[in-house]
Amino acid sequence: MRNSIAEALSNYEVAERIWAEPSNQMCADCSDAKPEWAAINLAVVFCKRCAGEHRGLGPSISKVRSLKMDKKVWSEDLIQVCLVYVRVLYEALTLNSSSEERRRFITAKYLERKHQKYTFKCSFYSTVCRFQFQFHQPKSLFLHFSSTDLYNILFLKTWQKFIYFQ
Repeated sequence: MRNSIAEALSNYEVAERIWAEPSNQMCADCSDAKPEWAAINLAVVFCKRCAGEHRGLGPSISKVRSLKMDKKVWSEDLIQVCLVYVRVLYEALTLNSSSEERRRFITAKYLERKHQKYTFKCSFYSTVCRFQFQFHQPKSLFLHFSSTDLYNILFLKTWQKFIYFQ
């Protein structure tokens, strides 16, 4: 019954646009097909099972939103960032991983920053900034980050000065 109600309330417009990028057609953590959830501050998509573990990290680490039900959150800018920033899986869970294995892996990957070939913040935020400043819409970018994430705000302000005053 719950699944039927959720399906009736779903809007596939955002999901289909996000899935247009091949790297968004599978969960960033376990490779499950057609992930329906995303962390809007990380621009990564994940399946329903991994979404629960992301929620457990808290919104300062992973701001979890539905691709199909949270349509108001998905601005054109945010959709474009998800399409521009292509992820490469260096380590991943299996589809049959237990909840405990998922929790440990997702905590290590996003909180402790393990399993990353390059520094995530540098590669992700430089991609985001290049996209945003290319289209001269830096203010809209601030809406997607936690107000407590000082690093993000300082990073973006630094980029803004660099772009506009050179």
